[in-house]
Amino acid sequence: MLNFWNWILTLFSFRAKPNRQSIYRYWDGLKWSFADPIAVLRTINNDPDFSFDKHWLAAVQGNVNDVGIVAKAVYRAFNALPLDGKGNGLTEAECVNLLADFLYYCEEVKKNISTPQTTTPSTDATKPEEATTSTS
Repeated sequence: MLNFWNWILTLFSFRAKPNRQSIYRYWDGLKWSFADPIAVLRTINNDPDFSFDKHWLAAVQGNVNDVGIVAKAVYRAFNALPLDGKGNGLTEAECVNLLADFLYYCEEVKKNISTPQTTTPSTDATKPEEATTSTS
């Protein structure tokens, strides 16, 4: 769990010039919206009704009860609305897809982070042997 939080801190650390790629863009069923990934992760992880271990895999495999639980967590985390009679909002399946896309986005950002080098290069005093030629 500590590695996860180290990754989060590295991923979204403040820099002199902010990296706008660390803002997640998504369709909320009405318009294109933006979210702070840390806030979304915190909301999802603290959701009282949702657990990745318990609900995510089952929802992805099509368990309709778990799809509903995931959808409610997504509505809360992304400030999205359920589909209404006018066609506005997200379906529950779209919520599962939104969360899957968000998790993929987080993994891609994580892969592209350049972490500072924590060890110094070796300063071994040995040098490669110089080639010598002999004349006979």
